[in-house]
Amino acid sequence: HGRLEDQIVPPSPSVCTTLEWDQSGEVLAIVQANSSVVVLWYMKKRKTRTLDIGVKDITFMKWSKCGQKLALGTVKGSVCIYDKRQAGGQKLVWCQGRHKRR
Repeated sequence: HGRLEDQIVPPSPSVCTTLEWDQSGEVLAIVQANSSVVVLWYMKKRKTRTLDIGVKDITFMKWSKCGQKLALGTVKGSVCIYDKRQAGGQKLVWCQGRHKRR
């Protein structure tokens, strides 16, 4: 058995497609289908922060081994890097890319 410690209510009713804990286990990143918003849930604070990255086709998400940067990949091959250490917490860097056709 157990008890409910906290409940995260995502911004849209869409299904969650990816969940990823940072290296320290303090921040959970959540991606939903057809949503441009990434939800960051801070476990110790029991608070959420949202990142609107402006695209709805996120297919990949992974925290760096040091746990400070979150990489998000899109179906078109673009990569967005979020750095949680930046002042204001909203530092996003886009690396545009394309998959090569075979």
